Amino acid sequence: MVSQLGNNRNRASGDDGAGAQHAHVEWHRPEYESVHVVRTVRRSVADVETILRVGPERLIELAYGKKAGTHGVVVPLGRFDWLSVPVRVESLTPSPDHHGAAISIRWQARQGSKYFPVMEADLGASSGENGATELVLEGRYRPPLGFAGLMFDQILGHRVASATAAHFVDRIANEIERNAVKLAS
Repeated sequence: MVSQLGNNRNRASGDDGAGAQHAHVEWHRPEYESVHVVRTVRRSVADVETILRVGPERLIELAYGKKAGTHGVVVPLGRFDWLSVPVRVESLTPSPDHHGAAISIRWQARQGSKYFPVMEADLGASSGENGATELVLEGRYRPPLGFAGLMFDQILGHRVASATAAHFVDRIANEIERNAVKLAS
């Protein structure tokens, strides 16, 4: 097999030397990995969208228990409060092509940022069943550290990213259900 691999140069270009054509294969690493989180909230879509748009900084405070400010917050990795990373969380206006997004959020590690991905996500609301609302987070990130980071992401990193995003959405959803009237004002 090893000797055949060395002789497959022509096959990669689509010619086996006898004039027969073969498929040309190239592998490209995806530019970004994605995270998708959905959580049902027992409030109307209008109420949830109002809350999401009224105070993005308040959402960060709800999710992490403190104001983001310029120093950032400490974000637990998934549901592990004891395992956390200091991050800067920014709220952004969603671009026009992000249909249904009420707010865009960006997380970036404050220290050791080359070892952690930067995640950008849109948070929005859509109609669910029985008058409920689905709080939807669509995020993307690029695993750091090249090939080693990609391998880590395949083994564990994507689980950490998904759990961290789910934790964020769960905390906000819980606060919306408990305090919708207070949050909207």
